[in-house]
Amino acid sequence: MKKIAIIGPSSEKYKGGIAHFSSCLVDTLQKKAEVLFISWSVLYPPFVSRRDFLDKTSKHSVGNSKAQFILSYINPLSWVRTAWRLRQFDADRIVLSWVHPVHAPVYIVLLILLRLFSRSELTVQCHNVQPHESFPGANLLSTLVFRLAHSLIVHSASEKRKLSEQLPRKKILLLFHPIYEFPEVVDTEITDASCGNYQLLFFGVIREYKGLDLLLDATRQVVKQKPNVRLTVAGECLNQRYNQTLNNQVVDIGLEDIVELDLRYIPNEEVSRYFRRADLVILPYRSATSSGPLTLAYHFKKPVVATNVGGLSDYVSEGKSGYLCEANADSIARTILKAIDNPINEQDIEQHRLSFSWDQYAEELLST
Repeated sequence: MKKIAIIGPSSEKYKGGIAHFSSCLVDTLQKKAEVLFISWSVLYPPFVSRRDFLDKTSKHSVGNSKAQFILSYINPLSWVRTAWRLRQFDADRIVLSWVHPVHAPVYIVLLILLRLFSRSELTVQCHNVQPHESFPGANLLSTLVFRLAHSLIVHSASEKRKLSEQLPRKKILLLFHPIYEFPEVVDTEITDASCGNYQLLFFGVIREYKGLDLLLDATRQVVKQKPNVRLTVAGECLNQRYNQTLNNQVVDIGLEDIVELDLRYIPNEEVSRYFRRADLVILPYRSATSSGPLTLAYHFKKPVVATNVGGLSDYVSEGKSGYLCEANADSIARTILKAIDNPINEQDIEQHRLSFSWDQYAEELLST
């Protein structure tokens, strides 16, 4: 049996799609290999963000995997202990989940130690080759880490092209983002709220690059032709200034009775409520690699409207799982209207999502 080690945030402790991804991947790998899952006791230094990255509201984590929380950003001795633990495990492959360039100092030390003292294939799993909200030196830090790895994993063809130009001799694996799974929760109050209306859903962490302001403007255009359309925005807004801008925009364009803003972290147990009542999931992003909310939509057999940016087109089959548009309000509005008038059936979405299974991802990871 092969041995594989995963380093990344765990949904036992942390919020967000990448933590969910790591835990779901470990769950699947444990059926096929001997797995060591090392997570972070401290994920970020205090200066990076005011966001609380700990999941203090979900009663159940995504996945059943148990991690060893021995890696701390603020304790270099833990970096050495992690390398030593990995050396003892002697994995065929070690996968380091790349979340943000701020982790470069930790990963540079780990990769150097592992290159010196282990025989494992060292693979960096790039959820984002570069952060959507970059900073001076981000590209340099990322490149230093990528050069130390034996191989890289990306989740879209556009990211592979980008890295191939940057590192032409590096082994790069293109593995598509699998479909998340969440527990079903029945809530009559939330379900009934959609009666008689056509529900749009924007779900996930809210950042400026995700284009929610574009969607609000597009919704204003849509309701002129489809008065029964409603939009729910569910997710944590990390920027208070942008939060206020969105609230002001809703008022300024007269959408107070059309848009429901639930600007908080949505616990795992509540995720299904929002997707079950949605008719169409909207991803109006200005930039993207892959998307967790998109795969969640497919899990709940909901069609999507997504902007044709980054790697999103890799995940959308036009007219079968959703529709693509340009990253501007007019195009988003036209495509929403097209999706309303040309509904996609659940069977087509079910067939499409078979291409993005955890089993397939794990098999490719173990075989390459």
